[in-house]
Amino acid sequence: MGQNEDLEEKKLLGSGGYVLAKLTEQEELRASLGVPQIFLANIERSNEDRFSRYFCNKCDR
Repeated sequence: MGQNEDLEEKKLLGSGGYVLAKLTEQEELRASLGVPQIFLANIERSNEDRFSRYFCNKCDR
């Protein structure tokens, strides 16, 4: 990833909850399935410093 790419925080849905992560526009387009939600499984591995928060449906935190 180039340093000039802008990162924007987005909500990514997963099977057990969601995360808030900073994505580039390209990553966002790849993760989108044509619906308003973005799915975590559709993005490549990312550095954990790009994730700001998470919520687990199982443990409710």
